[in-house]
This record gives sequence, C-alpha cells and structure tokens, in this order.
Amino acid sequence: MNLEKIYDDEGQCLMLAAQSVLMNYRHSLSLDASEILDLSNRIRQEARLFKEASDSIRMNSDRNGLKMNSILTLLQDEHLIESYAEAQSLNLDPNFLDMLRSEILRRGILNLVECDN
Repeated sequence: MNLEKIYDDEGQCLMLAAQSVLMNYRHSLSLDASEILDLSNRIRQEARLFKEASDSIRMNSDRNGLKMNSILTLLQDEHLIESYAEAQSLNLDPNFLDMLRSEILRRGILNLVECDN
C-alpha cells in the first residue's frame, strides 16, 4: 500500500481514528475485533456521505429538491435527527438521506445523540 495515499486519505484516517476509539471502549461496549472493523468502516462511509452533502451545499448544485428542502426546514431539530435515524434504519432512498444530511449540516447540528447528564 502506498504510504502517501494513506496520509492523504481522509476516510482512511477517520476509519483508523474510529477503530482507535472503539478499541478503547471495546470492553464496556462488548465489541470484538470484527465488530470494531465493521463499525469503523460504517463510520467512514457515513462521514463520506456527510462530506458529499456538505460539498453539495457549498456548490448549491441541487435545485431539484428545493420543495422538499423547504419542508425539512419546518422540522424541529430533534424531529430531523429522528427522521434521519429512522430513514437510515429503513434503508430509504439515498437521495432522501442526502437531503436529511444536508439539512442537518445546514443547521449546524453538531450532535446526533443527546447525553443524559
């Protein structure tokens, strides 16, 4: 494997970071090595999708979803987050998930989970 490619590959770095964090919590989360690898890969994929949504917002290239995006602005943050989680679990249309990701980013939502402190 080309080491320069690893240094420049943001997704690979994110996946390694996710593996590192998950390894530190593997006992409390009851994760084995294969689950850690799977979860870190899912995190990398999800990060890539959020990055694509962010790029799309910056380029303002998606004019077709304007009506749906305006409907999404009516949702409260917690409902938007719940909708995103439910859409993911139901494997809904990738374009719909992209719209939800874009709205999450547009609002500057930093956490998709709430801590019970």
